[in-house]
Amino acid sequence: MTHFRSWILLAASVAVTACGNDAAAPAQSDASTTFWRVRFDAHAVTISAGVPAYQTFQAHATALAANGAPLDASTPVVYATADSNVTVTQSGLITAKFATVGTVAVVTASLSWQNVTLRDTLYVRVTDTAATVPFAALSIQPVAGDSAKTAVYNFFGKPLQAHATNAAGDSLPDVLVHYSSSNPTVAQVVGLTGGIDVRTPGFTTFYAQSVVYGVSRTDSVVYQVTNPADVTIYFGADQTGALAFNPTSTLITAGGVVNFNTYTDTLDVIFDDPSAAEASMANPTYPPEYLATYPATGSGNIAPFAYDPADPSPGTRARRFSQIGIYPYHSARTGAAGRIIVR
Repeated sequence: MTHFRSWILLAASVAVTACGNDAAAPAQSDASTTFWRVRFDAHAVTISAGVPAYQTFQAHATALAANGAPLDASTPVVYATADSNVTVTQSGLITAKFATVGTVAVVTASLSWQNVTLRDTLYVRVTDTAATVPFAALSIQPVAGDSAKTAVYNFFGKPLQAHATNAAGDSLPDVLVHYSSSNPTVAQVVGLTGGIDVRTPGFTTFYAQSVVYGVSRTDSVVYQVTNPADVTIYFGADQTGALAFNPTSTLITAGGVVNFNTYTDTLDVIFDDPSAAEASMANPTYPPEYLATYPATGSGNIAPFAYDPADPSPGTRARRFSQIGIYPYHSARTGAAGRIIVR
């Protein structure tokens, strides 16, 4: 199967110039008083319907200003749930009614103030028992052999995985964990799954939080997003029917690998500087369960080849680029052209 990727970079720039006859610009909102969001103190909670001591959880949501400072809202927070296995009062007290398997209850907090209504969500897992040894630690630190780093365009980056343990160091299974990102413009993380959506190179801090039978634990890790380390360029007919490389301009980190891929047409690649195109196996960063890794097929220019299932590297030829620079290339057969930018 051919996997196509498209990336859209949206950029907006607004300039405002005041002239003598122009109307006065509206006053800027005060970041310390503007209602920006409502936020629960906790977002992932486990309670027990079968153990009275752990049957309830007192939730609390706070109004926050644009600068992150708490606000004293003049209207109350409204708590609600549509799930039948928990109830919530208007003071935020959540009570477990009965245990459920494989489902999570949702409790919302909404606040209507300053002509806007904002909401936040808390997730609740209800069990019928409680751990005999209390929840002691929560970690999202990289395990041995891993790192808190990934590359833009890596569709198969590992999700965050929290490790919950008790005081004896034993793992606690099925702990509900909520994840968040300090800088979603660099990388966003899916709240309950830990799946990572990388956006642009930079740094962010990922947070994990969980309350289990009244014990709250959090952890954080600094996460770096780099330029892509493993990119595929597809060769085939474009919207006009002409054979072309897609994309025609590719950004990659120094030491990264470019995979040239074709499934329908014979492909050759001639580099302006063949010495920059080093030998590499294809798809070196992809886990085997997603896409097979293929052996190296030489360095320099790529001789004409077509997709052949019997080929050790079917439909793919890869080259590694270690030096920063811009490397144009073209197909001698078709005239299609492109460039690789190494940063």
